[in-house]
This record gives sequence, C-alpha cells and structure tokens, in this order.
Amino acid sequence: MAAADAPTPAVRRPLRRRGVELALLVVAVLLSVCGYCAVGLARHGTVPPGAVGYGAGLGALALLAHVAVRLRAPYADPLLLPIGVLLNGLGLVLIHRLDLETPHDTAAPAQLVWSALGVLLFTAVVLLLRDHRVLQRYAYVCVVAALALLTLPILFPAVNGARIWIRLAGFSLQPGEFAKVLLAVFFAAYLAAHRSALAYAGRRLWRLQLPAGRVIGPLLAIWLLSVGVLVLERDLGTSLLFFGLFVVMLYVATGLTGWIALGLVLAVLGAVAVARLEPHVHVRVEDWLHPFASIRAGLGPHQIAQSLFAFAAGGVLGTGLGLGHSILIGFAAKSDFVLATAGEELGLAGLAAVYVLYALLVERGYRAGLALRDTFGRLLAVGLASIVALQVFVIAGGVTGLIPLTGMAMPFLAQGGSSVVTNWAIVALLIRLSDRARRTPVPNGPPGPMTRCIRHAGALCAVLLAALLVNAFRVQVVQAGSLDRSPANRRDAIARYAQPRGDIVVGGRAVTGSRDTHEPLRYERTYTDGPLYAPVTGFSSQQYGTTLLEHAADGVLSGTDPLLASLPLPGRAAGAGAGNPAGDVVTTLDAAAQRAAYDGLGGRRGAVAAIEPATGRILALVSSPSYDPGELSGNGPSARRAWARLNADEARPMLNRAVRQTYPPGSTFKVVTAAAALEARVVTDVDARTRTPSPYRLPGTTTSLTNEASGCGGASLRYAFAWSCNTVFAKLGVDVGADRMGATAAAFGFNDPDLRIPFAVAPSSFDTHVDRAQLALSSIGQYNTRATPLQMAMVAAAVADHGLLRPPYLVERTVRGNGTVVATGGARPGRQVMRPATAERLRELMADAVRRGTGRTAVIPHTTVGGKTGTAQHGVGNTGVPYAWFVSWAQREEDLQAKVAVAVVVEDATARRGDISGGGVAAPIARAVMEAVLHPGGRR
Repeated sequence: MAAADAPTPAVRRPLRRRGVELALLVVAVLLSVCGYCAVGLARHGTVPPGAVGYGAGLGALALLAHVAVRLRAPYADPLLLPIGVLLNGLGLVLIHRLDLETPHDTAAPAQLVWSALGVLLFTAVVLLLRDHRVLQRYAYVCVVAALALLTLPILFPAVNGARIWIRLAGFSLQPGEFAKVLLAVFFAAYLAAHRSALAYAGRRLWRLQLPAGRVIGPLLAIWLLSVGVLVLERDLGTSLLFFGLFVVMLYVATGLTGWIALGLVLAVLGAVAVARLEPHVHVRVEDWLHPFASIRAGLGPHQIAQSLFAFAAGGVLGTGLGLGHSILIGFAAKSDFVLATAGEELGLAGLAAVYVLYALLVERGYRAGLALRDTFGRLLAVGLASIVALQVFVIAGGVTGLIPLTGMAMPFLAQGGSSVVTNWAIVALLIRLSDRARRTPVPNGPPGPMTRCIRHAGALCAVLLAALLVNAFRVQVVQAGSLDRSPANRRDAIARYAQPRGDIVVGGRAVTGSRDTHEPLRYERTYTDGPLYAPVTGFSSQQYGTTLLEHAADGVLSGTDPLLASLPLPGRAAGAGAGNPAGDVVTTLDAAAQRAAYDGLGGRRGAVAAIEPATGRILALVSSPSYDPGELSGNGPSARRAWARLNADEARPMLNRAVRQTYPPGSTFKVVTAAAALEARVVTDVDARTRTPSPYRLPGTTTSLTNEASGCGGASLRYAFAWSCNTVFAKLGVDVGADRMGATAAAFGFNDPDLRIPFAVAPSSFDTHVDRAQLALSSIGQYNTRATPLQMAMVAAAVADHGLLRPPYLVERTVRGNGTVVATGGARPGRQVMRPATAERLRELMADAVRRGTGRTAVIPHTTVGGKTGTAQHGVGNTGVPYAWFVSWAQREEDLQAKVAVAVVVEDATARRGDISGGGVAAPIARAVMEAVLHPGGRR
C-alpha cells in the first residue's frame, strides 16, 4: 500500500543548504540577544551585564546542534533548527523578563539548564538515530513506557488541582510531556502495521468502516487507558491533545472521514460530561464562559480576565519588551500564560510572528510527511507536527478566551524543563525524518490516498492557526478599548505610579514627595507637613484617587500632560504624554501665612483664606481639623483603616472648609449690603442718621429684630458698621431691594458655580426669590445666605483694591523637572465690583470698625487694617453655637496698596453670642495671618 502511495522514478537530490541553516541560526541568536538587551534597557536603562554570556551560551548550543545536523543529517530541512532556537531564545527572554518582577523566584537560569539538556538530547538523537524506522521495532516498549509515565503522577500530591508532576528532593518532572512523543511513535507504528485492515476490513456503518475488533481493539484500549489516566489526574489539556492526535493519525492512516466526525462527537460528549462531573474542569469552563464574573462579584479579576487585559494592552505593536504587566496574572504567568507576555509586550504583530514560527514548524513536519516513502515515517512526521499544532492551539486558545483553559506549556516559550526537553526531541525527530525525506523525495505525480489525507490534516492545522489569529485580532484590536477601560484592569494605575510623582511647591520648598515601595504600584505619595497643607494638596491615593490640587494638576504631576513633552504635537490627546518625567506645581501660598492660620485655629473647627488683593494670589488656605494625606497614599490595610477612620470622624477632617463648606456669613455680609446701599444711593452720606427703629419689625411679620450693641436706633451707616447694628442693615437691604442686592452679591462672586482655583469651589449663595422679611434677614447674612471663607476673603479683597475684584488663583506656574516653565497662572483680568468712590467709603468703614469698633483685636501697629466681625446664628431657632467670623485687609503705611485680605471662620467659638465673638475669636487669627504676610520672617 505504501508503494502505491509513492512511486519511485529517479529524481534529483536537493541541495544540503546547511549554510542557509547556519545563517538563520545567527539571525535567531541575534534576535534573542536583542530581546534580552531590550528588556534590560526598558527596565534599567542599560544593557544587562549578562547579555554577552547569554548570547554566547545560546550561540554555543545552536552551534552544537548545527554541527550534529551537518554531520548526520546534511539533507535535513534548514528551517527546523533555527525555528527551535529562536522560539527557545524568545522563551528565555520572556521568562527572564518576568523574573525581574519576582526576584525571589527566578526561573530563567533553570530554564537555560533545561534548554541545554534539550539540545544535548537533540544532538544525541540526531547522531545516534541513523534510521527513524528503527523506532518501529519498539512500538510496544514505547506504549508501556508512556503508560508508566502517565500513571506515576497519581502517586504524588496534586499541584494547582492537577496530578501531573513528580516532585522529589526539590526536583520536578512532568512525565506526560515525554509520554506524548512515545504515544506518537506507538500510534504511527501500529497504524502503519494495520493500515489496510483498519481501512478496508470489518463492517461498514453509515460512512464509517468499522475494522475488526482484534485490530482496532488494542489501539482503542491503549488510547482509552491513557486518556482515562489523564482525566483522573485532571490534566485535561494533555487529554485533549492525545485525543486529537489519535483522531488525526487514524484519519491519515485510513482516509476515512467518518473517524473525524466520530472524534468530534466523542470530544463534545466527553467535554460536556467531564465539565459537569469534575469540579476543577467545571470551574475552568465557567471562567471561560464568564471571564469577568469574579469582577462583578467583587473578587477581582481571575487569571483569564488578567490574560485578556494583557493581550488588550499590547494592541497592535505592543508595549515593548520589559514594559508590560502580565505578571498580574499570578502564579502561572511564566508557564501557562507566558503567551500573554508576548501578546502584551510584542503586540498583535509580534504574536502573529510567533504563530507564524509555529506554523512553519508544523508545515515543515507535514512537508516531511508528504515527502517520505514509508508509512511509519509519514505517520510519525504527521503525528509529531500535529502535537505541536494541537498544543499551540489548545494553549493559545485557552489564554485568549477562544476555548476553556486547559493548563499546558507553550512549546519552547513556557517555563518547564520537561516541556523544553520534549520539544527539542520532537525537532530532532523531525530533523531525522526531513533528512530521510529529502534524500529520497517523492517525485511529482498523482497524489495517493495518504497524501491527500496529510494535506487535509495540514489544512486543518492552518484553520486552527487562522482561528487563533482572528481571535487575537478580536481581543487586541476590537475589544482592546473596553478591556483597557475596565476598572479591574490595573495597568493604567501601574503606569501611573511607575515613576515619581511631581511635587507641589510652597515658598520654594516641595511639600510633597514620592517613596519607592518596590511593589507593582511602585511610587507612593509622601507629604511634608501633611495636615498643614492638606486643604491645598488634597491627597493622591493609589486606592482612593486624587483630590484638590493633586487632582486638578494631575496631568502635570503624573507626567501625562502632553505639554510636558519636549516637542508637544498639535492635537495630541490627553494622556499621550505618558512616560514623560513628571512636572512640578508651584503654588502662590505664603508658607508663613499658612502656618500662622493653622496655628491660630489650633485644631478648632474652622477655616482661613487669605488673598493678595492686587493679583488674586491665594496666600493661605487652611481648614481645621485637618488630616495627614500620607495615610491614604498606599493601597494596603493601613490606608483602608485610615480611610474608614477619617470618614467616620464626626469632625470631618477631610472636608476643606475654606472652599467646600458654606456658612451663614453673619454680619460680615454687611460689607456687601453697605456696598449695595451706597451703589444704589440709598445712602449718600455715611455719617447721616438713618430712619431705622430699634428694634426693627420685619416687614409683613410680627417678628422684631434686635441688636447686641446699644445706640443703633437711627444710627448712621458709619456707626452701624462699626458696631454691627442688625436693624440698620436689615432695613437697608429692604430699601435696596432684592434685585439690586442680588446683583451686588453676584458682582462679588456669589451664585457663581464656575469658580475654580484650579479645583472647584462650592458656590456661595444669595437668594433673590424672597419676600421682604426674608430679604431683611438675608441682608445681615442670615436666612438662605451662605458663603465660603474664600468668598468672604474675595469681598474684603475687592474693597481693599478700590472695587476691583481679581479672580483668586492658587497655581503660580507649572514647570518641568528641569525647571523650564510649562504654563503660568498669573493674575487674570478683574471686574469692577463697585465704583472706586464706594470702595473708598467701605475702606473707611472697615478701618473704623478695627480702630474703635468690634474689630479692635485686629489692630497692627503702623498698618491700616480694615475689618468686619460677624457672628452667624444657625440651628433650629438659632440655638446652635454661633460661627465667629472676621474679614479684613491690611496695608502698611509705606505701601501703595493693600497686601493681604483675609477671612476667618471658627465654628466652635466659645465666646458670648453676638458680633463681639467674631472680634474676640476670629480677629486674632486674621491679625496673625496679616502680620505673617506684611512682615516676612517676623521683621517689623
């Protein structure tokens, strides 16, 4: 029958082509060394010191194998050995790259030793096996040895749910890897001996020719026994491999397509049964069907999901060797999932190249099977090539979500000594078979039945490869965006924390830093004087994100702002600058003023905001009680405990009271009411008496409004302002009217939802949809009127700067790491809130309030200080402890303009109720802040 398949006219022998093989080996070694160097450059910025040794070692092994082929198999296929060397070299590079993530558990040195043993076995097979047909004599020895190897792991403990390992004294072996080659030899020998009986004898059932039981019986028994043992050991990957190998070789031997159909039916039935009955397999099937179920259940991504994240991150061109994060897959990253590293770091292009190498290896094996003249050799070549094809499909399909994960080693690439040694044995046998085939090739002519079957089997392998490529395109291109954006994908976080974060600078000194944790999220934020600057910096947490300036300036601080690039490109997308060194943010804060405000509050609930009137520069921004943002920087248990404690604290230390909390401004709002009255000319003379009764009955009600101070009945605006007469300002607000009061408040910044400094500020509010009684209360800072301390500092600043209000800002400039300026903040155009003449009247009123009114505790020698106290009533029936307020500005005698405007609020003021508490509690804090700005270093 074999003679009928391969007629024997004389033909010309092909060239030996050992020079081509040597040249390709040099390329394979150089590519491997380049990959090794690329990893070192990516990880450490330098060529690794072991590059020469690695290249020399791999080159020596390649040369040894080449010499053996040149001596004993000179006509062998010139592609087989270079493909094996390149795949083995790439595998060593990938394992070494993953070792850098796990320095306590390195695998590359051991893998190199196993690779050397594999090449030695390759050399021994090529040198000693003169004729492959000798193996046919030992068919039953091979099957007995294979069954023994498959049975041995049952006696040893399971590893990761499967009994496939033999472990003794620190030495481990996976005997199933060797068994697959021995079974391929047995199947080839048995099928070659009984081919005719299998194909033509026995009964016919539908399209299937059933051979006699005495012929097919031993073959089925051996196959069922081997697969049964593997099922018991829970090594379903190798079981699937053996099943596919048996069906392919039986089809090639008999030419009966019914075996393919029967094999597929049995495979489906067996898979369903095992998936239902075996928990270990059931879990893997469920992970395949629902790879993200664990994420939705709050358990984090399992290995399949992490593998899909890795492939998606690679995209088309990959992240580059050494720059991926497939180590997140976990314990099997170097073995079962090593292909994920190739997919992430080499991209779809690199992965396709790897697939093509495997395809070439399989194709050259099938080519040898087509060219050989003996049936045993043809079946053995097909069997060995099919082992590689099926193993690649089972593994690659499993880790990319095409089929359920089975748990096998990717040929040559994956960690595993047994696997790499076995793969070198397969290449050696294919070298021997191709040498024999090329010595006596089959001439051109009509193909025989077995030739057609070999081509059909080869086409099936091509379909499997095409399925892998299509699936890789689906994951790495079509679904890449959604996988990259998954909240469970930590790659953005890892990239974000892969370099030190830029600093926030106050007064020329960095108040932030970065600490190398040597964890996947490498750099952790640190803070100097964290509680002091927390209302400005906010926090940058690996677990809870960013707030305040850390959030608003995140692009610069994290290095993702495209402007940080040396040559920013027009239209460059946000985040495209990832990989640039982080920039720094220089703030407008005055360190001495910040410290004075913080110390002045002394842990009491409250806030301070200070502004430079002429520019809008924020000089101080303090909230109390505060917290240390460094406690939240990490992602471990301590950060979670700190987060829970801070959120449970009734004092709300993470609340930025200076810009995110609004309060009833109390009598400090009378500055706005006075401005409205003067602008509307309801008052034209600040010294003229007003027609205001004391007490004052709120319009349309029977409620009377009283004063804490005496002498308020009919008081002038100057007197009423100095002693904070509620009745005068309530009536003035009613006389001005809701619309004009609302317009004046809006000019000062009330009801503005868009204020940013650069982080958002809670809008202060003045309600214009009120009746006259409510308007009276709103005009003295009660009812619905609410303001942030920053807003009230803006009110004081507008008065100090002759009615011109500059928008407040916190960032002076952003700079690159080398100090070059990226962008500047700077003063922005202001708006005229009121006429300069009105502002001048208000400056007089505020100065009088400090000289002889309720703000006398804010007096600074040789300095004009203007201020306004306030005690904001709140709570049901105004029963709560009042908020003590003080707003002010200060100008030294020698200065042409005011240098600072301040607003202070103290929530838990313990002084007596009334405006005087603002002077007694809040004014001293404001004075300390103003002195810190006016007299740097304590100079007077």
